[in-house]
Amino acid sequence: MSTATLEDAAAICAIQNSIIAKSNASFKQRPRTLAEVEVWLSQRLEGGWPILLAKAEDGHVLGYGTFAPFREGSAFSRTVEHMVQVNESARGQGIGSMLLDALIAKAELDGHHVMIGTIDGGNEVSLTFHSKHGFAETGRLPGVAIKDGEPIDMVIMQRKLS
Repeated sequence: MSTATLEDAAAICAIQNSIIAKSNASFKQRPRTLAEVEVWLSQRLEGGWPILLAKAEDGHVLGYGTFAPFREGSAFSRTVEHMVQVNESARGQGIGSMLLDALIAKAELDGHHVMIGTIDGGNEVSLTFHSKHGFAETGRLPGVAIKDGEPIDMVIMQRKLS
């Protein structure tokens, strides 16, 4: 496990764009440009938010995980929203679990109280994955997202941190 740098932007962009194109795991409508990912990565790093990488022995990025504020405002200062994305060729190898466990540990160390995940309501794999990691469904927003012309439910799952 390592921390991302700007040099990792292209690998992160490739993972994001594969997920955008092939699933509803991302609610984004269009592929992201490398410049957009570089700005996003810079803002996360400058804000002190973690972006953890899982890499193969050869340095190839297998997946990444991050968290950042759930909402603006001091009332939400101890609540974070996470994202874990794994390269398609590396799924099913425990990389997502390793990343999420590390994010949970980091959030607890940083004094956060709650971690949120927002998940496509039709993504049973992700819903089960989150349940196995102590997340519970706390809200379902039917049809709030549209992707490829189809409505998508957003499921809000949360885990109380220690």
